[in-house]
Amino acid sequence: GLPITIHAGGKGRVALLEKEGMLGPDVQLINPTGFDEADYARIVRSKAHVCFSPFAEMRSSFISTRLLDLLKHGIVVSLSIDTAAISGNNDMFANMHTLIDTQFVIYKDPMSISARQVLELATINGARDLGIADRVGSLTPGKRADLILVRTTDLNMAPLGDPVQAIVRSAQPHNVDTVVVDGLILKRSGQMTALDVEKIVREASESMATLRARAAV
Repeated sequence: GLPITIHAGGKGRVALLEKEGMLGPDVQLINPTGFDEADYARIVRSKAHVCFSPFAEMRSSFISTRLLDLLKHGIVVSLSIDTAAISGNNDMFANMHTLIDTQFVIYKDPMSISARQVLELATINGARDLGIADRVGSLTPGKRADLILVRTTDLNMAPLGDPVQAIVRSAQPHNVDTVVVDGLILKRSGQMTALDVEKIVREASESMATLRARAAV
């Protein structure tokens, strides 16, 4: 009964998963590089989901995935980081910037995808992809109180025009003033309230030093 996540980029992998009976509505396929029309049909038949990780895909496969090809088939698509070690960051804003620009390049059309579509991939579609859209992903009565408040008076955000365009095209992590998860304030006035950042950095540095010593590098 657990949902399944699998990195499935490359040619032939979706066909193999279908052949082995391993596609279904509980399966999330990450890094859809190398997919073709036959693969899209397999995903539609199985009701599987697809997750993009723009930085990871470019850095590991040297390919930018064709988002609109997936969307036109009605496939549920979301946006993720993959892993920080590959992506180089945990910055969802940067992922949104990169995704929209690479799609403009692929389809040679600045109107091929809207900022709102990209924002939905990073929010409500992530919840749909994980099967928890009844609890998170949008500001709806009855759902968890998950909020991110972005300062629009910072130099890179002001003066504010379309807020969705500003978030997708201009926002950066330092613009995040407040974060609330399930009603619990985790960041306020740009400062973490639930984490000891210095301790985390210190312990991570100690862990790296230990690993290097054990590996003699």
